[in-house]
Amino acid sequence: MATLTHAAGSLPEWTHELEWNERRIRAFWEFAGSRPAFAHRFFAESAAPYIVRRALRVSRGPHRALDVGTGTGAVLRELVARAVPSIGIDVSSSLVRAARARQPSWGLTVLQADAGRLPFRGRCFSMVFMLELLEHLPSAVGDRVLDEAARVLRPGGTLVVTTPAVEDLNTEITICPECGAVFHRTQHLRSFDLPILDALVRRHGFHTVLAKGVDFNYLSSPLPLRMAKLLGGLVVPSNLLLIASRLRGMEGRP
Repeated sequence: MATLTHAAGSLPEWTHELEWNERRIRAFWEFAGSRPAFAHRFFAESAAPYIVRRALRVSRGPHRALDVGTGTGAVLRELVARAVPSIGIDVSSSLVRAARARQPSWGLTVLQADAGRLPFRGRCFSMVFMLELLEHLPSAVGDRVLDEAARVLRPGGTLVVTTPAVEDLNTEITICPECGAVFHRTQHLRSFDLPILDALVRRHGFHTVLAKGVDFNYLSSPLPLRMAKLLGGLVVPSNLLLIASRLRGMEGRP
């Protein structure tokens, strides 16, 4: 599980690596959610249809879904369009407002809440989605979030996780010229491959049903461009998709 690093001497002495805590993470996303131009950067806006379809194929109903870190609400819109009762949560009040503003006329349920302290009783959901969330969380916080997912999922319920695929965190670092803080420009803290992601969810009481790399840039491209990429051997996984089942008798980590 890679983390942000940099070669000794490659950065000015007045810089320092930013230590992300929950307050700073919330502040980052409060700002991002307040910028309408940032909305197009949300992964789920283009990937949600494919992911929701795949998840519904392998999960068992009756369904009630929770989207953790809902962002602009793309997963919720896909679920509700398929008549799946759903709730979305996000730590950022500005993103909650953005998701509500984009809701269809029949409405979405979007709440501001902490993913590590979910305001729901145990075993009340059949599906929990975490799209592009874990890479933004320190390891200890990510553990707590997965424990909470296990707690609110019914036995046999479905966990859906995506992360960037084996991301080199150093390619996207930037520096605050005022304070010298060095950080990933979209606040990524960790990088995953499939074995690491699989081991992580297993530690929290899940059994992996599907794990694969997916080129979502390819899937969202027009057909002629998809054909050209396929024929040219240019289809390369951009993200990891893992779908897991909550083991019976497990409440988070052993």
